[in-house]
Amino acid sequence: MTRPATDRELLPIPRRVRRLDGVFSAESGEMRIEGDNWPDAISVVRNEWSRGESRRSWLRGKKTFDVRLIRVESARGPEWYRLRVTQRGVEIRADDPRGLRHAIRTLRQLMDAGAGRIAAMDITDWPDFAARGVMLDISRDKIPTTASLHAMIDLFADWKFNQLQLYTEHTYAYKGHEKIWRGTSALSAREIVALDAYCRERDIELVPNQNSLGHMEHWLRDEPYRRLAETTGPWQTPWGETREHPTTLCPVDPGAVTLMKGLYEQLLPNFDSRQFNVGCDEPWELGFGRSANACRRIGAGRVYLNYIRKIHAVVRKHGRRMQFWSDWLLKNPELARELPRDIIPLIWGYESIHPFRKECRYIRDAGLDFYVCPGTSSWCSFAGRTTNMIDNIALAADTGRRNGATGLLVTDWGDYGHRQQLSVSYAGFALSAALSWNARQNAALDLAKALDRHVFRGEKHGAGKLWLDVGRIHELSGVTIQIGRASCRERVCSVV
Repeated sequence: MTRPATDRELLPIPRRVRRLDGVFSAESGEMRIEGDNWPDAISVVRNEWSRGESRRSWLRGKKTFDVRLIRVESARGPEWYRLRVTQRGVEIRADDPRGLRHAIRTLRQLMDAGAGRIAAMDITDWPDFAARGVMLDISRDKIPTTASLHAMIDLFADWKFNQLQLYTEHTYAYKGHEKIWRGTSALSAREIVALDAYCRERDIELVPNQNSLGHMEHWLRDEPYRRLAETTGPWQTPWGETREHPTTLCPVDPGAVTLMKGLYEQLLPNFDSRQFNVGCDEPWELGFGRSANACRRIGAGRVYLNYIRKIHAVVRKHGRRMQFWSDWLLKNPELARELPRDIIPLIWGYESIHPFRKECRYIRDAGLDFYVCPGTSSWCSFAGRTTNMIDNIALAADTGRRNGATGLLVTDWGDYGHRQQLSVSYAGFALSAALSWNARQNAALDLAKALDRHVFRGEKHGAGKLWLDVGRIHELSGVTIQIGRASCRERVCSVV
């Protein structure tokens, strides 16, 4: 007989667990729900439970088990829940459908791990970060199929993520701009609408994402878009490389805002989310081309700030709250206090020694909400960088929590052709889910076993440890690979 499941087999590990006497045993997935004082919750619980049916091969017999729902208020926020599992049945306390869903996901994981048998326990749980998300790069160069996206979304929901972003430069099928995205497997409006609905059913917010200043090289290669570029000829990158094609819109050209306004009008109606990530990271040519005079007159930081304000005004007209990457702002942190109060800077850094503490304080002291954004350390590689990934995500989660970040968004990039297999990125996804939910308890997470159990579905096969070990192979050479802000995501990793 399979041993009963315990809280150590959960992802994320709950915040508070009190062990009780006995074992709960269910030989059927059929629930008998009692929720007279909360009738709307019954359908929420049934719908959430049914999504796990295909995985429960342990089901047998015709017995039912009792689940009692109790609505209670909590100061811990809408995602708080209490799950009490005894020999007699299950009791769930929550004040919001989000808490109910989390409780059912926890219960489902326990059922799967113990083949229907659970060590009796009393769980009280809530997250560290209100926003816990994943950003997938669909522009350089792999675009997941619908089936792959659905599989990832189901997994992310089980792990209690509540946001997803698809990083977009040119891979949305904008009408009137076919020459930009043709041949890229760009996502259509119909596909986005369907994906948004799929996410919403699983309590995940699909946040629209469209870069809007830098990383616009696919747009700026040809007319009529090239005339909007900052540079008009070859230019030198911050790391000394000469490039022929521009990558950055000219921030003082009114046509740049006009272009983005038109793109937003097509993109945003497909999303239910009231947030929008406009990117605006790494405008490498800013101040070295058509905006040079303005930068000399008022400073490059203020030129950038003025552009951000214009983009923000467009986003506000669509009733959205704007997110943007904070790297350029952090070169001029004194300007943070001049940003619109509802804007959300995204503080990104992908090394184990990234100065998250200093950067979080800059934004926090300006009175703004902000996210910390570590990475999976998968890109610019075939097998990832396991040690750096673990340290980078742990640092971001700890620093963000201590400095009042409202969210953690783990990023998974595809620079230089997306060499890495998806399997490489799952460790970063899983660790981010755990640490963004509750860093203190999940510091004890056995990541290799968590991957075996929750990703590769075979605890005895050791696939989790294998993938983590493969991500350490480069360490045997004594060569250290770094992907930092000074070197920028887009170039080949530096070797020291």
